[in-house]
Amino acid sequence: MKIKPLILICLFLIISGCNFKLRSQPALSGQLGFIYLQEQIPPNALEHYLRNRLLLSGAKLTSNPKQAAIVLQLATPELKRTRLNSNVDIQTRLYTLTYSVQVKLATLDHKVENSQPPKKFTTSHNIVVSADSTLDATGQLDTAIEEMQNEIVDKLLDYLRAEQFR
Repeated sequence: MKIKPLILICLFLIISGCNFKLRSQPALSGQLGFIYLQEQIPPNALEHYLRNRLLLSGAKLTSNPKQAAIVLQLATPELKRTRLNSNVDIQTRLYTLTYSVQVKLATLDHKVENSQPPKKFTTSHNIVVSADSTLDATGQLDTAIEEMQNEIVDKLLDYLRAEQFR
């Protein structure tokens, strides 16, 4: 009976000794160098959120594109609403929201031959609304957009962490 606690303590020490971290993401600081985020004037919500997440991830942002190892340019995000059911006998309405943005990425000296092809990041959510309400009136739309922006930024950060940019 006394061996089990001893084994658990040893296992805990081994795991903590190798700096095991649960669900952590690698920092971007040493991988990418300086990043220039080419924003629209004024910056849209996705760009603002991306800037904050880049800083929290340890990325070094610069205001001068000539100092940057990577230049990120986001196209204006697109939000599409699709109503899936149109039967008036149904007591609810089902909407699919699709949020997408195209990202252009240039590396090092920003020449055309060093540019990556534009990459489109997309996510979607389904929302159910009662038949006597509208999608805009429920408040679910704003929440879904924020969640989808979070998912897009997560996908973009994972893309930047990929081997091709190290």
